Amino acid sequence: MRYGNNGGLSQDHVDGTSGDLDTNSSKDGAGRITFKAAGLGVAIAGTGGQQAGALPSFKTAAQQTFFSYAAGATADGSRTRVSPAAYYYSGVFGVFGEYVRSTQAVSKGGVHADIANSAWEVTGLVVATGEKATDRGVVPARPFDLAKKQWGALQVAARYAALRVDPQAFSLGLAGAGTSQKANAAGIDATWYVSSAVKYVLSYERTVFDDNPDGPRKPEHAVIFRLQFNLQPSL
Repeated sequence: MRYGNNGGLSQDHVDGTSGDLDTNSSKDGAGRITFKAAGLGVAIAGTGGQQAGALPSFKTAAQQTFFSYAAGATADGSRTRVSPAAYYYSGVFGVFGEYVRSTQAVSKGGVHADIANSAWEVTGLVVATGEKATDRGVVPARPFDLAKKQWGALQVAARYAALRVDPQAFSLGLAGAGTSQKANAAGIDATWYVSSAVKYVLSYERTVFDDNPDGPRKPEHAVIFRLQFNLQPSL
């Protein structure tokens, strides 16, 4: 599961979708304050605005929907988000944590409620090849070069994340049929930094729904591979 905020003045659009197209005149005000010192970083971000129309669905790492709003439910009023985060890096080790709370006015028929959903994650990592861990990635001491028998850098990470949908969404009939209220995910990944500009990431994540691995929605096992280019390679 992934959840994040961007600073600046953003277009008003549904969580989890692209904001490249401006479909109405509404705007969200957004801000972020960050403090950094000696490997420690603390930040808080927030947004606020008005939203009307389509509502988001929540998806797993494998892009499978586990929660969606009921047919006829729409965003209808104020939307606010707040997201504190912190990290600490020392030598080859690093840890990162984030919390997000998003509150949206939702309507369906004669029902109107402020639905507050929340999510959090904690990630710990180690650079197995000895390079310094940072919040901006790893610069390999020996970039990949087969002729020189150099293999780049390897980072290994473990992560735990959880998302909770406001119980009101279910008690007021605003949740879609067969959807889950909770999702807990545990994962590991290995990142191979071929150079400071190219990396490969292989991830495994297991997600359990509603705290019940034997429930009607079985746990999801996802293996994800991606290749990423850094257009600004110097860290």
